[in-house]
Amino acid sequence: MSSPTQPIAGPIGPSSSPAPPAAVLDDDDIAFLSELVATEHEVAAGKPPKIVASRATPPPEVLEQMAGADEVNERLRRSGRRLRFLPAGDGGPVTIELRDGDGALVRTLTVAEALDIAMGKPLG
Repeated sequence: MSSPTQPIAGPIGPSSSPAPPAAVLDDDDIAFLSELVATEHEVAAGKPPKIVASRATPPPEVLEQMAGADEVNERLRRSGRRLRFLPAGDGGPVTIELRDGDGALVRTLTVAEALDIAMGKPLG
């Protein structure tokens, strides 16, 4: 019987390329890795893993930004308009569309125009 797997050809042993640089770990990294190893040992011993669920919230500055974006969205809705952001499939720039209350395209906006709207400039 023959095998399609070919034998190893070339030198046997460690490669001559230099070892990658060692990672720099901070205290949080070390604590995480220690906890991970301890959990692996517990699972290997037949103990079920501990699962800790928590509800984290975004930092206060992100919550403020979200509230600001909601204010802009609400102002646009009251005027019967909305913005739609379409990412380019090829990694190009985002297309920003101004749409009416029914979803019909009013026009495409530049980034500067979208920022003006976000800053409170009335729609023209």
